[in-house]
Amino acid sequence: MTSSSSTSPRASLRVRIALVVLAVLAGLAAAVCAFNLLVAGMFNSATENLTATIAQYSTDSPDLELLAAKQTQTDSQFEDASQLSWLQLPALQQSVEKNKAVSAALTAQIKKDMEQQNSSDASSQSSSSDSSSSSSDSSSSSSSSSTSTLDQDTQERMRTLTDNNAQNQQTYTPQAPKTTTKKPW
Repeated sequence: MTSSSSTSPRASLRVRIALVVLAVLAGLAAAVCAFNLLVAGMFNSATENLTATIAQYSTDSPDLELLAAKQTQTDSQFEDASQLSWLQLPALQQSVEKNKAVSAALTAQIKKDMEQQNSSDASSQSSSSDSSSSSSDSSSSSSSSSTSTLDQDTQERMRTLTDNNAQNQQTYTPQAPKTTTKKPW
């Protein structure tokens, strides 16, 4: 008995090269899928934070400094999720970009409101130190009425942002297939 009859023949060189190329391509496809899963997780987390921030901002008296800090983190999360967008699935990429724009608009609105609050606080403090207590009461009541109008405008903007955000989110709810059983009797 010779040794060639007991061993199985090897595949040709072309077949082995083709198998190596297929294995490399499968590995790259798996890496892209894993990347998309990672980005989807980051997107979901950032969207959850954005939704919570919008809800807190829509209240009557939001803590703007806290919201600004949270919104900076949310913007950073969306920025991280938008990295390497050419590897992302198109639907995921569009969702990330739309929510990133909503988040940037909310950040700008919070900063604008903080500046207005700081300027109104500074003007009310200067008017109260320059005038008597009776005139400061009237100026504070007029500033509170302008603040409530601002809150209504801001709340309307936040409702619009929330509606846009809800439209941008794609939800998938799997439905169980109909099961029909045929009884053999």
